[in-house]
Formats: sequence, structure tokens, C-alpha cells
Amino acid sequence: MIFVRSLALRIYTDRISNHKKSLVLKRDDLLVYTFGQASFAAVFSFGVVVFWNVPLIKQQAFVADLKEVMKSPVLPEVTASFLLDIGKQDNVSYGHLELQEITLPVIVALSFAFAQAVVLQRMDGTVDQQLYELNRILRPIEKTGRIQFRRKHILKTLGQVLRDRTHSFYEYGFQQTPPEVWADARTEKIYVDVVTELEIKARMRIVNEKWDTVSDTMQFVLGLTSERKGIRLEMVLLLVAITADLVLTFWQVVSK
Repeated sequence: MIFVRSLALRIYTDRISNHKKSLVLKRDDLLVYTFGQASFAAVFSFGVVVFWNVPLIKQQAFVADLKEVMKSPVLPEVTASFLLDIGKQDNVSYGHLELQEITLPVIVALSFAFAQAVVLQRMDGTVDQQLYELNRILRPIEKTGRIQFRRKHILKTLGQVLRDRTHSFYEYGFQQTPPEVWADARTEKIYVDVVTELEIKARMRIVNEKWDTVSDTMQFVLGLTSERKGIRLEMVLLLVAITADLVLTFWQVVSK
């Protein structure tokens, strides 16, 4: 069984000092541990741990040791699981992975793909929440023709949208494919098959399109509030000018 857990916005892999004896790969953005034959844990700096044939009790103990090096824990966790059979011909199907043998490059390459899938699931949930917040702003406009939220609130919401979008692809390493993917022809093919089966590229495009919708609409609404503010200022200036003109006219009439 492969079990994927999105734990936090970031795991500071360079600060981890536990499980040293079981460490089989160490990089700035990735650590791989072994718990015995065909049993591994891949820890990614973008907050995801991928467990290969690790009992739940050991998973919980391992995650507990990571809590001190997590930034912004994800509550609740975003998880996914995949069936794993070893000793069969390499084959990838939805939710099921068959491997002739497990090698370290395969562990790293496929763990990266599974980690991306869970992060995309989490990102999709985030942008859906932002779409919900956008709907709360748009619904009163539809019903009353007025913007009921202050410009500051809309600006803060837009800032959150842009921050989440920028941090997502920067923090989660979508442009940093591990070199193990290209270690050999077999590993590369299995990786490509898994990425295709998980629809990674299509899901990235969908999440991006959702973010485009939210950010573009928020900027439009923000523009409306600025325009409304400008119209109000023009009205105030016009009223001041009219009042001044009336006062001067009255004064001229009285002075005669």
C-alpha cells in the first residue's frame, strides 16, 4: 500500500535529525527513509510524506517526529492511497500500481508524482474556497446592484488569492522534477505512466484556470469600487462648486 499525506505548507527537511540510521537519501528538498524490505518514507520539503508499505502505527510515530519542523500544518490532512503489488510486470492503472521490483529511483520518481497529485487536490480545495468567497461578494451585486463589501476587504481577498497562487507553484516544486526520474528507461516510463494516469498536467491547468477566474473577477470588482469612489469624489466636488456658486450669487445679490 502507498499512502500519501499532505501535512503542512512546508517541512524543513534540513532540520530533521531523527531516524538517521534509516536514511537512504538526503537532499535539501527530499529525504528518503527505509523501514525494512520494500518499506519506505519519502519526505518532501513542500509538506508531503509518501509512505510505501509502512504500517499506520509507524506512520503516526514518524509524523509526530516531524511536527517540530513543519510550517503551517494542514488541518485536516489531505491524503490519498494506492494499492501496490510487487513482483508482477510493471503496470499502472487508476489507484493500483504493479511493479516488477522497487529501486530507489523508482521510489523517488513515483513518490514525487503521488505527492504532486495530493498537493493539487489540496490546491483545488483552496481555490474552490476562494471561489466561494468571490460568490459572497458577487451575489449582493446581482441582487441589489451595489457592492456591500468595503474596498479594503476586497483588496485583502485579492491579495490572498494572488499569494496562494504565487506560493503554490513556487513552494510545491512543480518545476523541479527529481533527477531520479531520468535514471533509466524503466523508471522514466513508469513515472510518465503514473503522471498520465493521475492527470497531473490537466489538473494543473484546471487549477490555474480557476485562479484566473477568481483573480480576474476580483480585480474587476476592485476596479468598480475605485470607480465608485472616483464618482463619489466628483459628486462631492460638484456639490461644493454649486454651493460656492450659490453663496457667491447670494452675496452679490445682498451686497447690491
